[in-house]
Amino acid sequence: MEAERTDNDPIVGTGVDIVQISRLRRIDLKAPFYRRVFTTREMEYCKRFDDPLPHLAGVFAAKEAVWKSISHLSPPALSGIEILHDPPGRPQVHLSGHVDCRVHLSISHSGDYAVAVAIAVDSEMGIDGDYASRLASLVTDLIQSKEVPR
Repeated sequence: MEAERTDNDPIVGTGVDIVQISRLRRIDLKAPFYRRVFTTREMEYCKRFDDPLPHLAGVFAAKEAVWKSISHLSPPALSGIEILHDPPGRPQVHLSGHVDCRVHLSISHSGDYAVAVAIAVDSEMGIDGDYASRLASLVTDLIQSKEVPR
């Protein structure tokens, strides 16, 4: 059940996704799947690493998490959600279309899994970007932790 949003709530949606890296390993990097889902810039970023697949899985999880966070706002297809990284490596969300929000994102991978958390924020109201990014990072840390609070 979705909680009802109040007029003064800057968060318009949240999304979480987890991807098993070994599932992507079974798909040849030249397969149409990668051209259909990832942008050229996303592929270039991930291929800079010795093992691009954990990074591709992270970007894929991020796209899914972003889509879930804005699914009620007529989101673009996955190919219209681009996950880029600033110089220090923080993920940045670029949306095609007319979705009127910003999305804060945290991505992590460990072992055979990549996880991403997205928090969509009303463009007009907004919340402190550092706060939203810290919140997304905290949730990813909790998901990856072996001692998740119950």
